[in-house]
Amino acid sequence: MLDRYNDGDGNPKYRLSSDEADFLAKSKRFGIDRLTALIEEEDELPFVLGIEDGENEVASPLNIDHKKTLILGDVHLGFHDRQAVETAINYGRKNKVDAVLLNGDILDFYALSRFDKTPNKGAIVNEIKLCRKFFNILREVFPQATIYYKKGNHEERYDKYFAANAKELYGFDDFLLEKIIHCDKYGIIPVSDRQLITIGELGVYHGHEIGGGGEHVAARLVQRTGTNILFNHFHKTQSFTLPRLNRLPVAGFAVACLCKLNPFFMPVNKWNNGAAMVELFQDKTFHVHNKRIINGQAI
Repeated sequence: MLDRYNDGDGNPKYRLSSDEADFLAKSKRFGIDRLTALIEEEDELPFVLGIEDGENEVASPLNIDHKKTLILGDVHLGFHDRQAVETAINYGRKNKVDAVLLNGDILDFYALSRFDKTPNKGAIVNEIKLCRKFFNILREVFPQATIYYKKGNHEERYDKYFAANAKELYGFDDFLLEKIIHCDKYGIIPVSDRQLITIGELGVYHGHEIGGGGEHVAARLVQRTGTNILFNHFHKTQSFTLPRLNRLPVAGFAVACLCKLNPFFMPVNKWNNGAAMVELFQDKTFHVHNKRIINGQAI
């Protein structure tokens, strides 16, 4: 047992009880001379916090190591651009990808938006049905591929709404978004909320987790993270390489959207359609094929 006492300044200190110290002193002949010597030299032990460690709110990074991963994001089902989505999927099929990462904002949750909206548009039940149909199509096109589903800020609308308006039911697995959209039925792996994904030496976020923005998002986010980073969220195609003194450079890749480019809440913008494929090599280096989609062509 440890005895607690206060030093001259009133600070709490801890030391072995006299019985414990006496026992250890008598036990030298059993091979614990070093421990006893340490106690004799300094009878105070380091302070130990008597409560358990706190929890990490965000899961540890998820590493995916497929040779070719197709990145699709910002589809905003219900406001998707059919030709752009078809072009992106055909690009992945042509390149024989072995994984597909749905990198956030696949759903829109228009009805839960804080922006101006038309009351009779974007019923949640219709979005959910559309998402299930989209999953079914992906699984038919990529029957052997590993498919991942990562939430974006639009999917977070559902979680926030549910927590605020149905908190009595919060925590039941049946109400989790990945359950409602049937990820398990189509063999789609859900990624934890705001969890980093790594593909070799490349980090992948949806984009809202990092923050920032502006005109040059690829430059801003690679400077903010200081590492190789790929993201969606900003609906534009950009790449930026950051040189570093006596170290290898790092690069940022903004992947564009697959939705319509003239939404009611922001009809004038600098968006474009696009998708990407990440090619991973054995030494964990990578090549990002960051494509713009224009008139049905991945350029």
